[in-house]
Amino acid sequence: MRTTGGITSNLSLQQNIIRGTVTNTLPYALSDIYILAGSDYIALGNLASGSTQQVSLKLSSNVSNNPANGQQQSIADQIASKQGIAAGPYSSYTNTSQSQDEPHRHAAMLEALSGGYCDGTGPCYRSSTVQIIPANGGLTRRLLYSNTSAHDPLLLTGSPVTLIGWTQTPADPASNVTINGQTLNGTRETLIQAPLDISYSGNIRIPTSFVASQISDLQQEQNGSIQEASPGTYTMTVGSMTFEYTLPGTPQLQKSALSFRASSNPARVSTQNAGTTTDINHIQTGLYNWKTKQWDSISFNQFVLSVSDANSYIGPGNRVLLNLTNPDANLGTTIFDTPTLEMQATVSS
Repeated sequence: MRTTGGITSNLSLQQNIIRGTVTNTLPYALSDIYILAGSDYIALGNLASGSTQQVSLKLSSNVSNNPANGQQQSIADQIASKQGIAAGPYSSYTNTSQSQDEPHRHAAMLEALSGGYCDGTGPCYRSSTVQIIPANGGLTRRLLYSNTSAHDPLLLTGSPVTLIGWTQTPADPASNVTINGQTLNGTRETLIQAPLDISYSGNIRIPTSFVASQISDLQQEQNGSIQEASPGTYTMTVGSMTFEYTLPGTPQLQKSALSFRASSNPARVSTQNAGTTTDINHIQTGLYNWKTKQWDSISFNQFVLSVSDANSYIGPGNRVLLNLTNPDANLGTTIFDTPTLEMQATVSS
């Protein structure tokens, strides 16, 4: 579908609050609009063509909203709950009259986009991930209904803030869908999903969902010494892994602090009959110092690693390197998930 115009924004993050405006320059109005950031959202209602709406969204603490610890609802679940729809793997969505009105229909659509499914007559299902359980002294897999991604599925990749809304009239009314020559009955709606830019000023906190991460290096003595037991969860007998984090582009930082967090029970792993195991607190950990060009030894304590003066650890391209090493198989198998990273900083004016 081709159209003119778009969604423009003038947003800034200061003292943990996103403030500013969004403007609809599309040739049609939008309804049921949400602004999404991190694990939070705000409902803006309708936005007429050519109009501007104020935005004020306070970001929640990532300590309680770390999806790796199983305590966080997805944004779609939060919206569904707000509409009175019980969301989650064991919830039910049985009010068919509700499913026909716009707010509830949109909430069910967001559940589907987020990996869930509500058919109006039974439970809402969440896409399954993998749980590690002991079996005959080894680690095996089984399906687990949960959401363990650190990046909410409704957020557009590479964008700190996402707008979601629906066109109040079909964006392309001339396109009639037919099957075997017959016009389909029902409601046709067009969903708009747009990335929004953001600027930074004053005291800021960059949440984990703003930070991209990947494995940049892996060293193991033999195949199988390091395994990804489930998405984002690893077992390490002997070897090392380096995670590369990319912070969003920010102006000159006066001071900054980094905080890495890992789950105390990755993927709900049970260690019963699984042999000797250890966690991320008991292996060698290092941060790369871009000024000295050396690795600084800094350990996790109660699944948290914090650095108060972090400018030396933020390198070209806003990269941060974290290395985890298990040098001795006698220490046992280390089980851990990908640590999340957030940054607190003061931005020069």
